[in-house]
Amino acid sequence: MIPNKRGKAIILGKACSRESMYKKKETMTARKRRAI
Repeated sequence: MIPNKRGKAIILGKACSRESMYKKKETMTARKRRAI
């Protein structure tokens, strides 16, 4: 149970980091569009 939970947490963490990075990229493009 514990190792499985740990694996799930790692997978969730990776997904969260990927989502945050995607959001950051989105905001950067939006800011560039606003600047133009």
